[in-house]
Amino acid sequence: MIEKTLVTGGHGRLGREMQKIAPDFFYPTHTQMDFTNKYEIERMVQRNYVTKIIHLGALTSVTKCEEDRKLAWKINVDGTKNIVKLCREYNISLWYVSTPCVFDGESAPYFENSIPAPKNYYGKTKAIGEQLVSSLEDYRIIRSNFVPKEKWPFEWAYTDRFGTYIYAHDLAFWLLMLRLDHNINHICGDRRMSMYDLAKRTTPEVKPITMEKGSVLTRDMTLGSLYIKEKIKIDGGKNEKTMEISGIRNQ
Repeated sequence: MIEKTLVTGGHGRLGREMQKIAPDFFYPTHTQMDFTNKYEIERMVQRNYVTKIIHLGALTSVTKCEEDRKLAWKINVDGTKNIVKLCREYNISLWYVSTPCVFDGESAPYFENSIPAPKNYYGKTKAIGEQLVSSLEDYRIIRSNFVPKEKWPFEWAYTDRFGTYIYAHDLAFWLLMLRLDHNINHICGDRRMSMYDLAKRTTPEVKPITMEKGSVLTRDMTLGSLYIKEKIKIDGGKNEKTMEISGIRNQ
């Protein structure tokens, strides 16, 4: 059977990169398909004989999720619940892109078997989404912390907020190329760095700032993987080239 893949949130930062690599996937706009409406997703699935869904769509701003919890729940929880129900009804494989914000950021690095304990509402909704997805038989949860390789969108960047960042185009590549044999997978860069150091790579003039006391932001989003590094060596051909692609390195 030919695999037909539907991508939610396919016109966001990661989705746009995926379109360059896999243009034959279905990437409906929000106008064409609102995944918080179960019937709209079902129509799309039926019309296109979908066999796999890659669920990228989410409200990802920590601040917006705190300010409008009702909207965050509708998109990140109810929307995911709709997709999970359809996947169960139509025997569809589901790949769910999640976040290191499902952890509290106080005891990094986090691995695939680390226990989620979100600090903010965004992380809570994504952790609940993971629980919903894991009720299926055929699923993958991919945690990553990615950014587009473009000018930093803010005047400031945190010197005391850390992660193992990966560029969106690299994540798109590995998301589609890796054989993910485990249900939960971390795809991350090969080094821990501050958000400020990350921002300087594309925007040298960015200014340093520290996090406010009591901030709901996840301080350390550093991920490690029990599986992916080995898989990259096996599937990637030249190891050094593979590691160059997979992480954000010194240039």
